[in-house]
Amino acid sequence: MATKSIGIDIRETAGNPTGKGRYTEEITRAMIKAAPDTKFYLFNSEPNEKFPAEMQVSLPARGLMWHFAVRRHLLKNPVDFYFSSTSFIYPAIAPRTQKLGIVVHDLVAFLHPKNHHWFPVLVERLTLGLAIKKTAFITTISQSTWNDLTRLKPAAAAKKVVFAPPAVSENFINTENKTLELPEKFILTVGTLEPRKNIPSLMKAFENIAEKHPDLHLCIAGGIGWKTSGIKNAVPEKLTTRIHFLGYVDYSKLAELYSRATIFAYPSLYEGFGIPPLEAMACGTPVLTSNISSLPEVVGDAAYLVNPLNISEIETGIEELLKNPETYRTKGLERAKLFSWEKSAKEILINI
Repeated sequence: MATKSIGIDIRETAGNPTGKGRYTEEITRAMIKAAPDTKFYLFNSEPNEKFPAEMQVSLPARGLMWHFAVRRHLLKNPVDFYFSSTSFIYPAIAPRTQKLGIVVHDLVAFLHPKNHHWFPVLVERLTLGLAIKKTAFITTISQSTWNDLTRLKPAAAAKKVVFAPPAVSENFINTENKTLELPEKFILTVGTLEPRKNIPSLMKAFENIAEKHPDLHLCIAGGIGWKTSGIKNAVPEKLTTRIHFLGYVDYSKLAELYSRATIFAYPSLYEGFGIPPLEAMACGTPVLTSNISSLPEVVGDAAYLVNPLNISEIETGIEELLKNPETYRTKGLERAKLFSWEKSAKEILINI
């Protein structure tokens, strides 16, 4: 690879990352490992202990001003290539002489704006088109995302596309650990609490089968997101002792959480990829998920697919997984092996 230096925005890997932050952390680590002769500059707001200190460039600005700080820094200290894995802002304002690449994770800002916070929706709508014009190639995490992008932003079709999907980290394996306080038998869902995760529909389906399965609980793991109060207010009064909000569960504990779940249910209304179903599969947990957006592409025939807007289909899927878990468990374990951070990192690097 002729490129001698690569800059990467790693801000969202700080703390307890989810979604884009998790992707950035794993893909950055895999790129560094795959290209030992390349100099990496990891841009953030403050030092991050997850990466070598000598690679980091900490620019103590916030918000929009951080991206202008990156621009000023790179004008004085250029890199051969800048890889923007979570934001379109710097690519939109970068000099045309800066070779760069963007990652498009999803099109939530365009397809489901009412289910997302207004400010990131506004920012993405203002910057994506400009970023597409300047990018050398577009990395997407699924064919579904690419289809959405080229439909909504036709100019993207003229750009080279690199498919670099997420994968399951090596710590996601079935474990018998019991450090978490959990019910003996439970349906699990994992994700930031926001409307598009469709948790009220899952709770309604659970309510409809709860009497038939008196020992079954529902556990909801995820940090506070957007319009969370509406989700918690949807808990049926008679099931307050059987529906549990676990909050954010530390990354190191997720394998145990998945492994101990009886079923993993993910009836999301939209995902650019959807890592949790894949992680659950890798831990040997039968998976139910939506038959829309990228999710069928992710799980193949290894999960029970449902229309997320059809409560009875979710109920039927839960019943099927309770009766026949082994088929889905076996298929899921094999499916998870098809994805690799190393492979995705190499796909990106060969195009830089």
